[in-house]
Amino acid sequence: MDGMRTLRLLPLLLLTAGCFFDTREPEQGEDPGIEVEWQDPIEPSLALPNMTASLEAKILTNYGRSFSTEGLEMDPAAEDVGLGLDETYFDAWSKDEEESRMSAILTAAMPDSVRVEFSDLNEVVGDERYFKDLHYEIIFTKGASKARYAGDVDLYFREEGGLYYISKWIDKVDDQGVDPDVHTWCWLRYYGLEWS
Repeated sequence: MDGMRTLRLLPLLLLTAGCFFDTREPEQGEDPGIEVEWQDPIEPSLALPNMTASLEAKILTNYGRSFSTEGLEMDPAAEDVGLGLDETYFDAWSKDEEESRMSAILTAAMPDSVRVEFSDLNEVVGDERYFKDLHYEIIFTKGASKARYAGDVDLYFREEGGLYYISKWIDKVDDQGVDPDVHTWCWLRYYGLEWS
């Protein structure tokens, strides 16, 4: 008899269970037609699509959520430092600083579109989880103007509450022989967007 009572109560329990859990609405970008759904980064590889989609949709709060709240180390490429980039600029870098800087860049440049690509996902699993020599490209367009930044990065992740967030960014000049006038993401952070 207890089994029958449980079976009759099961639909009622399932209906009321939905009331306890909130589903997350997708965030909207500057264009109301663009929505970005956040995936809990239970693996480091899930943090990259979150960051990429958020930046492309210009949703900087979601972009900032991809970075660790427990500290963010930002190391510019040695070649960029040799060209005048002040590496001490990044000494006190944080998740909030990253979000604020990218927001300022997008606000000042007002690009029509942003495209971000990562390739060569070579994850290293050990004491730390990171992608070594991860190639990236970020392209901003506004009318006929274009700005392209590219490089390689060692991207480290920190686990916080069972989720992975970017905790260290070691930028490198692209070793694939791209145009020497194409600079790194840290160059973009430091100098802002430069249209070609």
